[in-house]
Amino acid sequence: LVVIVAPAGHGKTSTLVSWLRQRAIDAAWVTLDHRDADLTRFATHVALALDDVSPGVSPALFTLLTAPDRPAPAALGAAFAERLSDPDQDVLLILDDLHEADTPAVAGFVGGLILAAPRRLHTIICSRVRVPLSLSRLRMTGDVEELTGTDLRFSVEETGQFLRLEAGAPV
Repeated sequence: LVVIVAPAGHGKTSTLVSWLRQRAIDAAWVTLDHRDADLTRFATHVALALDDVSPGVSPALFTLLTAPDRPAPAALGAAFAERLSDPDQDVLLILDDLHEADTPAVAGFVGGLILAAPRRLHTIICSRVRVPLSLSRLRMTGDVEELTGTDLRFSVEETGQFLRLEAGAPV
C-alpha cells in the first residue's frame, strides 16, 4: 500500500502518471468525486477498473454488490479481495482523490479490501487529507509507504535541474 497525502496542486496525480508511463504499468485507476461517497457507486467503479486490468473479475464482484444480504462495508471489501484470488501478474489499483468519497462506508470497504488483498494486488491511495484507514498493522509489517507534500516538493537543486532541462539553458 502506498498512501500519498498532499494539498491540491502538489503533483500527486502527475507524479503517478509519470511513474506509470516510465514503467509501462497497467493500472486499475479510479478517479473519485463526491458522488462516489455512495458505497455501491464506489465499489462499482473499483470493480470495473479492476476488470480492465484483470478481465473477468467484475461479475463476481457485482454479485456481491447486488446480494440482498450484502455484507457490511469492511466485509464487502474483504470479499472483493477474496474474489480476486491471486492474479497471475501484479495488479495495481489507484484510488485518486479518495478524500472526495470520505464516508465511513467507503473507508470500511477500502480497509477491508487492503487487509484481505491477495499478495499481487497493490494499492495506491491519493488524497488531499489523511485517509481514515486503520493502517497500524500494515505499518508494523512494513507494508505501507506514506508520502506527503514535503516528499513531492523539489529541492532548490532539483528545481534548477528541471528548469535547465526545460529551458535548455543555464538558469
